[in-house]
Amino acid sequence: YSSAIKQAWTAPAAGKLNTMRIIFHASDTGLTDPFKFYVYKGTVANNTSSTVLTLIATSSTCTPIASRTMLISDDFSSGNTFSANDTLSIWLKKDSTSGNQDIFMNVTLMGEYT
Repeated sequence: YSSAIKQAWTAPAAGKLNTMRIIFHASDTGLTDPFKFYVYKGTVANNTSSTVLTLIATSSTCTPIASRTMLISDDFSSGNTFSANDTLSIWLKKDSTSGNQDIFMNVTLMGEYT
């Protein structure tokens, strides 16, 4: 990860995250390294040196297979709420580092306002 926060979406109202759907394809020498996606919530302020983030969802382990497109879909039922004006950020973390990994992905977050 990088120290810069990448904004995914700012909630206009309180709600909850129900599902994370990931379609991915990896290539290069470390293409079979497993990884996960993490969704954090937090209130991002202008010109701040730090932002407190709270984990609200973690994907299943994504393990690429050479020359295949993979699909992971996870449902969440607890610890998945957010408040109005929270920013949801998606982070990717490799579980091992056997080599370079080019990952092409589409992550869809689905939820509802409460």
